Amino acid sequence: AQLVDAVAADNLNQTESLPDDIASVDVTPYVPQKVAALAAHQTQFPFKSDLLPPPILRELFGYEYFVPVYS
Repeated sequence: AQLVDAVAADNLNQTESLPDDIASVDVTPYVPQKVAALAAHQTQFPFKSDLLPPPILRELFGYEYFVPVYS
């Protein structure tokens, strides 16, 4: 599977467009639920949501990127 790595996603700013085969979904309304889900699975991924302020959490978790896989 081909995935957009975090560095590549981070380098895309709001004014740049994504390549045609990459879809971006704004999930900022759901960031609190995503953070709560991560915190609920601390044995798999140690994460303390209170270490980062909400604007940073929105920046980190506010978009999902999808790349089609062709076979």
